[in-house]
Amino acid sequence: MSEKIIVSVQQLNAFMEKYIANNRSLQQFYIRGEISGHKYYSASGHHYFSLKDSEAQVSCVMYAQMAKSLTCKLVDGLKVVCLARAGFYSRDGKFQIYILSVTPEGQGNLYQAYLQLKKRLEDEGLFAAEHKRPLPLLPGRVAVVTSASGAVIRDIIKVGRRRYPNLDILLFPCNVQGDKAAAEMIAALKAIRQRDDISVIIIGRGGGSMEDLWCFNDEQLAREIYRAKVPVVSAVGHEVDFTIADFVADKRAATPSHAAEMVFPEQKEYLQRINNLRQRQNAILRAKLQLSATKYQHLRQSRYLFRPQLWLAEHFEIIDKLKRRMTDSLTLPLQRESEIFRRWQRRLEQAVNDKQQQTERSYISLYQRLFALNPLLHLQRGYAYISKSNGQKLLQAQDAEIGKDIIVQLADGSLTCLVQDKHLNPVDAYGQRGKE
Repeated sequence: MSEKIIVSVQQLNAFMEKYIANNRSLQQFYIRGEISGHKYYSASGHHYFSLKDSEAQVSCVMYAQMAKSLTCKLVDGLKVVCLARAGFYSRDGKFQIYILSVTPEGQGNLYQAYLQLKKRLEDEGLFAAEHKRPLPLLPGRVAVVTSASGAVIRDIIKVGRRRYPNLDILLFPCNVQGDKAAAEMIAALKAIRQRDDISVIIIGRGGGSMEDLWCFNDEQLAREIYRAKVPVVSAVGHEVDFTIADFVADKRAATPSHAAEMVFPEQKEYLQRINNLRQRQNAILRAKLQLSATKYQHLRQSRYLFRPQLWLAEHFEIIDKLKRRMTDSLTLPLQRESEIFRRWQRRLEQAVNDKQQQTERSYISLYQRLFALNPLLHLQRGYAYISKSNGQKLLQAQDAEIGKDIIVQLADGSLTCLVQDKHLNPVDAYGQRGKE
């Protein structure tokens, strides 16, 4: 029988660490997977996450020095191709890979579904700012939808009791992870909606991977949060984790403790504010009392207090002066206006007279011109107007027809004459020679 070889845990882990470090194929290789459970620590700048596929996952670390070269934001569900080296953490006996660079390959199925649902609900207006309700200044009963055994309810009670000792919390216990979680949270919200004694709702859980928080991306849960009668505070995950519930809620808290700080006011601050207001009120009252006392002393020393007729006489004199000023202010403008009116009246009358005289002269001139054009004046001087029997005027003898009647219009009547003969002058009045 061969001798037993017994090694310590430290020796085994040191062997594994050295074995992996000396394996060339594990010192630089590319690996494809989907990011899950991403954590970022701002103090150190390091990233911790897992890479997974449909069958397995592996722990990953990306130190701050390597993270400086990142060209994309590491989020759960992002498919990436990483340049990495394998390592073994001997203290914890943990195999992990160290990420040297990250290249996005595409978004995973879960992340794609998350983005599609987010866009659809956003387009419907479920995230709109006008639907966000403010938290009450002093909350009454606060409903908390979370696990009864988790740290969330303990953190909320601890922070709330420290800030607001007379807090009133009603727990609606339900699963916040797994297949049943969304349905149980929806049932809790429906039960709350039937009550009238709830002023605020806190719904949440601690951090986790995208898979752990996926129940908070449920569409029906989002719509139930939107239908709530009172403001809803979403406290899901840590500061870097966002879910659909965060977007549709009225307020989003980075952690459950932060949610308690948002909902429960700091009682000491309000007591201090009340005390400050009380002091200001007392100071104002003292100032008013002092002012009233000063006025009282002035009144006591006033001559009018014992001889009120002096006050009446002085004020009657003031009233008389005001009456005179008022009368003057009314009379003088009226006089000025009357004088102006009379002046314009005289001007208008003069203009009318001038216009009438001018019109009469125009009428006389027109009458004289019309009278001069009267054809009867020519007839009275011995002239006659001759026309044919059809009324056509006859200006030349050559136009008359022998054997036809002509009409001769005189001053006192007309004659109908028969043309027996006609004699034409050699040259007519226009210098044209007549025709025989």
